[in-house]
Amino acid sequence: MPRTPDDILSELLVIRSQDGDAEALGELVRMWHGRFVAFAERLLGGAADAPDAVQEAWGAIARRLRTLQDPAMFRGWAFRIVSNKCRDAVRRAGRERRAVE
Repeated sequence: MPRTPDDILSELLVIRSQDGDAEALGELVRMWHGRFVAFAERLLGGAADAPDAVQEAWGAIARRLRTLQDPAMFRGWAFRIVSNKCRDAVRRAGRERRAVE
């Protein structure tokens, strides 16, 4: 799959973020947040929980970004984190339903 200009910009922003540039991390958030929310809404069936799951994902992304060895892998790596946070939201909702019953 050929790299797009967005992919190249993301790689640069990841590298700068890994070097401690908070502005670069903010730009990554602005660039990807809408896509992550749309993805989370699809996974959660348009649930209102999608923004919360994405917010949790951004926390994990920010904490773990230094561990990402290949900046070109950011897209798949980050979407996997969003997916995992959505899975956590589904599990949490199931536990809450069972507790109410």
